[in-house]
Amino acid sequence: MTPAGRLARTLAALAASAAALLATALSADGLETVVVLKDGQRIPAVSATRDGDVVEIQLATGDMLSYPASSIASIELSTPPPPPPPPPPISGPALNLPPAPPPGENKPISGPALNFPKPPKDGPKPISGPEIQPTTIAQQQAVFTSPYQPQAPIIDPTWQPTSAYDKNADVLADSRTQWSKPIIDPTWTPTPAYDSSADVLADNRTQWSKPIIDSSWQPTNAFSQ
Repeated sequence: MTPAGRLARTLAALAASAAALLATALSADGLETVVVLKDGQRIPAVSATRDGDVVEIQLATGDMLSYPASSIASIELSTPPPPPPPPPPISGPALNLPPAPPPGENKPISGPALNFPKPPKDGPKPISGPEIQPTTIAQQQAVFTSPYQPQAPIIDPTWQPTSAYDKNADVLADSRTQWSKPIIDPTWTPTPAYDSSADVLADNRTQWSKPIIDSSWQPTNAFSQ
């Protein structure tokens, strides 16, 4: 970059910083700082500060946003929108509600008071109709035989199980598996073929045949006297 380009870039950064500081100072006078991006998005902010190629934006909530300086079109000051008007008051005649009854009393909202009858002192009585006399114990037991014999239960409650274990009897004899007799006697043990007093290899020993020429023959000198 040429020195002139560097100087122009430095002046642009100083101008953006001065505009950000001016926007911050004016925002304290009731104006709202708005950062306008090149895509048309508008971000309301409390302050906007440029640090090199990055612009840091502080929101009203205290959060910080960082955007490249090349993506910001301008920083504007505008009057914040007025707050919404309060809701209209509720209109209509006043409601005359009856006063609450004192604690412990239950009075009807409208109509005559309800007079509940007091319970009798000698016990409950029928509300309407003839008085019902309960049956006596003798009348209840008259439906049974005299003397009453209860029906025997299906399962004898006095039955006690007997133990199947007998020390003197083989209780598993009928259910024990019987193995068949093996083809080869498992108790057979081989007898050794070695006998120290007999030649056990006599039948298998190789017998050399007699040679045709006597190996012990020695020639004699024919010239001897």
